Amino acid sequence: MKPLTRQLLLTRIKIYIWIIIAGLFISGITAFPLETELLIFISTSAFSLQ
Repeated sequence: MKPLTRQLLLTRIKIYIWIIIAGLFISGITAFPLETELLIFISTSAFSLQ
């Protein structure tokens, strides 16, 4: 196995960090407060009172 050069290692680390940042961003977008989630569920489901 060929040893990694310093530049290649830094590039790989940067890519992994951006993947982690993107994952955290996506999980933050989907983190709606429970009350909002329930209101959306009720208004779009068969449990709607209207």
